[in-house]
Amino acid sequence: MSLGFYLATHQPLRLANTKNADTLDLNSLTDLEKNAPQLLEDLTKNLGIDQNNSDPSEKLFVILPEKFDEQPFEIIAETEPETIARYTKTPFLYYIDIYNWDNFYPSLSEYLLTLIQSFELWLIWENKFEPEDVSITKLNNLTEKNIADIFGDNEYLHPIVGIYHYEMTPSE
Repeated sequence: MSLGFYLATHQPLRLANTKNADTLDLNSLTDLEKNAPQLLEDLTKNLGIDQNNSDPSEKLFVILPEKFDEQPFEIIAETEPETIARYTKTPFLYYIDIYNWDNFYPSLSEYLLTLIQSFELWLIWENKFEPEDVSITKLNNLTEKNIADIFGDNEYLHPIVGIYHYEMTPSE
């Protein structure tokens, strides 16, 4: 079992299409890279991938550490909500995949400020339903500290929900 970090909204979010965003096949790499021979040599030398013995349409998955500094988390639409759907009736559920705790709170705070809607932030233990233990926190401000009060430092005591109510300004 593991911790689950979720964002629940009443309206769908516009998410960047990340499907296969970090995967390319060898044919695509050679099409994209002007210096394909050097790239393929690096694959062999650095990763032990021999392009001569590989299917050229086989996908390669690459984790780029510098990506984590730019984007320390990803919001992913939950396609098979199980435990989280038992906690909330909010219709749109998103898993927050955290790559880098050092930059997570400033980046998440900045992202949440762009949402023009109310939402819930959830911290739960996956596959364990504890409705009697849910701690409810009202989020008046989306500061790093307030968000850290919900998600903590990757520790779990009980399920927590932070509820943020968006209020339109007269100019909207």
